[in-house]
Amino acid sequence: MNFIDYSQVFQNKIKVFLTQVDNYWDSGYPSTRINKINNCFNLNGRLIIAPKQIHSNKVAVLTNQLTISPECDAIIYQSSSNIVGTISVADCIPICLYDSKSEHIALVHSGWRGTDKKIILKTISELERLGANKNNLKIFLGPSIKGCCYEVSKKIATRFDSPAILARDGKYFVDLPNQVKFDLESMCIPSKNIVLDSLCTYEDNKCHSFRRDKESSGRMTLIAYREDIR
Repeated sequence: MNFIDYSQVFQNKIKVFLTQVDNYWDSGYPSTRINKINNCFNLNGRLIIAPKQIHSNKVAVLTNQLTISPECDAIIYQSSSNIVGTISVADCIPICLYDSKSEHIALVHSGWRGTDKKIILKTISELERLGANKNNLKIFLGPSIKGCCYEVSKKIATRFDSPAILARDGKYFVDLPNQVKFDLESMCIPSKNIVLDSLCTYEDNKCHSFRRDKESSGRMTLIAYREDIR
């Protein structure tokens, strides 16, 4: 049961884990993953949300009455609720946000389409509507494909801002985490509140990568919840 514990990013106020490549997570049907998460982290039947991700900028605010599989690419929920949020990725950026004022958690699946559609900014606007304060937000960008390996067409590259575009040997590469960081800072999110993981999913075989492994790629799951809720 391989996973990385990122809870220290949030000073252990919430638990945040990212699954890695292994037989426990990757065997069986994707629908069994909720049961595996429940068993691995001893969640005692809490409501585990696994969105149907559609590469959009759609944000869902969750309640205990909501479907366990909303069609969206970002979810927001109260840390004091019974909800355990998840998103799945294989090169796209898994993002976790926590607001210590309103005590909301948000998880975002941000591939190139979601990044281009500014899903991160839409998520923050929704958090503000729910009472969050930008100065209190802590934002973690997990492992994803980086500019070293994410080659795209010139047409796609020019959709992004210059800090995210790399050109070499007549080819174009995009660094999606740098674009998200640029967008966050343009919204006046303090740089000290933004944490970027350095792992490139394409280069690290402990990570799933759709660009590297094509249709045979599995998925990693980012999981976030408050531990003291039962």
